[in-house]
Amino acid sequence: MSSNTQANQTPIFLNTQILNVMEQLGYLVAALCTGLIMQVVFVYFGLYIFFVRKNPLKFLKTMVPAQCLAFASASSAATLPVTIDCAVGAGSSDGVARFCIPLGATVNMDGGAIYIICASVWLAYNNGIVPTAGDYILLVICATFGSMGTVSRNLLCFSWYTLYMYKTLHPLLPLLQAPVPSAVIILILTSYATTFGSPPGGGEPNGLAYLFAIDWLLDRFRTVVNVTGDLTVTAIVNKRVSSDYVEVNKLGEPADENAKQV
Repeated sequence: MSSNTQANQTPIFLNTQILNVMEQLGYLVAALCTGLIMQVVFVYFGLYIFFVRKNPLKFLKTMVPAQCLAFASASSAATLPVTIDCAVGAGSSDGVARFCIPLGATVNMDGGAIYIICASVWLAYNNGIVPTAGDYILLVICATFGSMGTVSRNLLCFSWYTLYMYKTLHPLLPLLQAPVPSAVIILILTSYATTFGSPPGGGEPNGLAYLFAIDWLLDRFRTVVNVTGDLTVTAIVNKRVSSDYVEVNKLGEPADENAKQV
């Protein structure tokens, strides 16, 4: 359970000064952007260097068309054709790209996972709650399962109970199953309710409207990171598939001739 300690910060919904409101929103944007940059630099580039053994900056140049379209559309699904072309242009085989990219567009929501934690903590402080270590652990678990995009039956049952407290959001439940813009808002409410409980008197937590106001922009940054992750994983899978194929060739197995005929 969350701590009962009250935050000293003035809740954003009680602020009448526009500069103070912008300052508090700036903390959320800064935290999210920092997390996204660290995800790309340390996780994606680190995995690319470890498995592919190439310069990630050169690989980054091939992603630019897909990243630009991802930023413009805020949808991994809408970016699929360009993302596949970028993966093939970077050296991945067409078969690997057509398998990994559509799967990643559905399953990979790393940017959303980071945003779920940042937004939930931000909402908690603006509702007078100071998160504990246990709250952060629970948020990580909720964000991990929520970022899987395609929701399993167990997660749907888990989410349905918490969403029951937000009856007006029930019609939006199908958004959890598709890579569409701003769908992560539902997961933020689910994670917040699971970790910190429902606000006194029910309804949504204070400050939620501000997330809707800026999510159109933040969703674009998250989508860029998601597409970058899809391309990175595709390059790694292609490297592993190519390495296994070379090993088969060295063994001189007849499967090599069959593969060439195909």
